[in-house]
Amino acid sequence: MKAPLLMLMAGEDRGTPPAEFEQFSAMVRQRGVEVKSHTYPGAPQSSFDRSFAEHREARADA
Repeated sequence: MKAPLLMLMAGEDRGTPPAEFEQFSAMVRQRGVEVKSHTYPGAPQSSFDRSFAEHREARADA
């Protein structure tokens, strides 16, 4: 992997444990790849579905 990586995570995503998300980010950084990562606290996995108006800020930021 050589291109910069953008990693976004919904805080309530039960499919990816936060520790694994951070571990992967750190592993890629150690290999010299630029990584920008962000977790959206309280957002469910489907928060980027346009029907979830209560997570509008997280979607707009992402």
